[in-house]
Amino acid sequence: MKIELENIDKQENELIELGLYEGPATETKRARILLEKEGHIAPGLLDALNVLSNGLKKKFETFKDIKPKVYTFTDFISNHLSGKELILSRREGIQFRIHDETIIEPWMLSSGEQHIVIIAYFFIFVAPEKSIVLIDEPEISLHVKWQEEFLEDMLELSKQSQLRFIVATHSPSIVSRFREHMLLLEVPTSNE
Repeated sequence: MKIELENIDKQENELIELGLYEGPATETKRARILLEKEGHIAPGLLDALNVLSNGLKKKFETFKDIKPKVYTFTDFISNHLSGKELILSRREGIQFRIHDETIIEPWMLSSGEQHIVIIAYFFIFVAPEKSIVLIDEPEISLHVKWQEEFLEDMLELSKQSQLRFIVATHSPSIVSRFREHMLLLEVPTSNE
């Protein structure tokens, strides 16, 4: 039972860190303390702990599909928004902590940073699996460095949901590494 309670605590702490759960399930922590203190648990309490343990396992199982997506999202945002830490909370939603510990809301980010957050969120959480996503002029508001990394980022984000995408752009920075996949669209002139 002690190992089972420790595993539940680990799962719970992981979900709390991800902002998906607002525990803590103090019952498991109290039971572990009792086990360590007295070396055993009364049979009636053991039955109750089994019920609690099974209930928490089922509850935490519901987070199984979203956890990898949240990890992908937080990693992506961490790698792109320097000096800002993503904070996810069931109550507050998405927020960011900046270098001096100030908490800011997404609308306080630069337009390019907002663009990155929205695109990542859409690719990871909203777009249906195996769909085709159309992206029109993503270069708007994006720093040149982000433009150069844009298609590689989209390829990485699209893996989880097996997305495909079509990008319409005027930015040579966006397509520079992917010229072999580029189609040039020309509008016929009136003479043709």
